[in-house]
Amino acid sequence: MELAGTPKQIDSKKGWQVEMNEADRLNVKKIFTFCDLNINRSSTITLDSLIFNMPVINLDFGTSIVPIVAFPLYQPLIEGGAVRLAHNHDELFGFVKMYLDSPSIDRENREKMVNEIVKFKDGLSYKKSVDFLARMPYPEA
Repeated sequence: MELAGTPKQIDSKKGWQVEMNEADRLNVKKIFTFCDLNINRSSTITLDSLIFNMPVINLDFGTSIVPIVAFPLYQPLIEGGAVRLAHNHDELFGFVKMYLDSPSIDRENREKMVNEIVKFKDGLSYKKSVDFLARMPYPEA
């Protein structure tokens, strides 16, 4: 288990803030290239995994101050069957075996969620953001 970057804020009420350097970005690229499934507690990498149609298992062992099911982002993912929520080790191992045996399980649910949540999937979001910021007026000095 690893972090995809360097934590800058670790606060159970405000969440995590992680900054990524070039090595971290390369590591994430390798994760999506070589991993068959994603297991995490609660992370935006869940959505990245869904975009790549990678099965996702989220951990909710009841040990967190803020349970994953309390996050509004996760409600549609869980309810839509795009991710599996493991509440204990037995469920986790069962989901891992299930997805390794048949990664296509939940594929349609993952695709449906991505189509509902992600407006642009052309790889040019960075350009759209930069263009938007360039059109913004500068504040008066």
